[in-house]
Amino acid sequence: MAVALANALELQSALAGESWPDEYKLLQQVDGIGRVYARKLFTAGIHDLNELAACEESRIEVVCARNP
Repeated sequence: MAVALANALELQSALAGESWPDEYKLLQQVDGIGRVYARKLFTAGIHDLNELAACEESRIEVVCARNP
């Protein structure tokens, strides 16, 4: 039952955000992250909001070429 609930919540979140967990568009839910930054982050291995939250600020800046 818990797995079904978790899957339902994930589906609801994906539908509300109009994106799927394996797409870079998931990162675009964060204010200030557009299509270009989302693709750069996804390519660098940052695929979801938990991974983004765990990143050092300096790594995000380097990946987005904001402070090379």
